[in-house]
Amino acid sequence: MSSYIVVFTAITLKINRVYVAYLDKYIKNKVNLYCWIKSCSRDLS
Repeated sequence: MSSYIVVFTAITLKINRVYVAYLDKYIKNKVNLYCWIKSCSRDLS
């Protein structure tokens, strides 16, 4: 039973790490896009 918990924890941690990395990349892309749009609108005005 304890080995099952260890495996479950390991899988959960692996999924969380992938999710956090994805979320980090997603947020950075959104921030970059937002900054790019802001700078473009500043150039146009």
